[in-house]
Amino acid sequence: MYPKIYPKRLHLELTSCCNYRCLMCAHGYNSFGKSISSVVKSTIINELIPHATQMELQGTGESLLYDGLGDIIEAGEKYNCEMIIITNASLLDRGKMLMLTNAGCQIVISMDSPIKSTYEKIRINGDFDKVCNNLDYWKYLKNSMMEDHRAYFSINMVLCSLNYMQLIEMIDFSIDNCAEYLFVSEVRPCVLDEISWSKLTLEKIKETEEFKKMINDAQRYAEQKQFKIIFNFITDIKKEHLRNICLSPWEHVFIFASGDVSVCCEVPQIFGNLNENDFDSIWNGVKLNKFRVSMAVGEYNNKCKACCLQWGITHG
Repeated sequence: MYPKIYPKRLHLELTSCCNYRCLMCAHGYNSFGKSISSVVKSTIINELIPHATQMELQGTGESLLYDGLGDIIEAGEKYNCEMIIITNASLLDRGKMLMLTNAGCQIVISMDSPIKSTYEKIRINGDFDKVCNNLDYWKYLKNSMMEDHRAYFSINMVLCSLNYMQLIEMIDFSIDNCAEYLFVSEVRPCVLDEISWSKLTLEKIKETEEFKKMINDAQRYAEQKQFKIIFNFITDIKKEHLRNICLSPWEHVFIFASGDVSVCCEVPQIFGNLNENDFDSIWNGVKLNKFRVSMAVGEYNNKCKACCLQWGITHG
């Protein structure tokens, strides 16, 4: 007998279904999607959440489409687990907003433009006005919260060729909507056809002096407004690792809507499926332990060598 060891951080793709068809997402090119089974949901609630300190609800789908979201949030609140949900906010009505804020959730809105025409060009099926109306209720709640309330809201902007000139406007939009910060990430090559990718990529644009000046201007503007902006560009990722080890294989688990288990959303390797095996046999199994040994001796997975996450080996 040995004490069971559980991950401290849960990354859950509750569903791979989405109501948007964004240009930079595979959903725009394929129709797919499923939600976690009752078996996987039970494992998450009864076995994983009680041992976790942080839980992120995000994957290829829209988490607010998952019918059992309330049960997951309730369990997280019960065990005082820090919760982060990433959503396009189209379904973030008053009831869901209250549920999330009352549970102290950190709400991250994926919103790629503060301008209606650009937003709806990038986020196919998106309704800019509806999202803005939903955020109006957040502002009301924010103003009525105690200062030490854990709930907060931030914006994630995927920068591409269609919206990169709108950074200043997005800073103003974020401030006006009481966002804690703006996270700006570069569009990544996850679309399936080269023509679509060529229309979105910043590969050539970001090498221009105009682009570099725009980034510097946005940083200065944010400082003047005493607002936090974070950039995450592909070129920021170092070719050589800056850390010897990533703790994800020991402390982080990513569970797909299919029930597949990995250690990270960036690592494509699957170590088991919760519909077929219990969590302990996967988490402490031979396959995952071999992966941990490889990490420990410096034989890194190719995805790990190009990691965009702040706790990865490419970040110091």
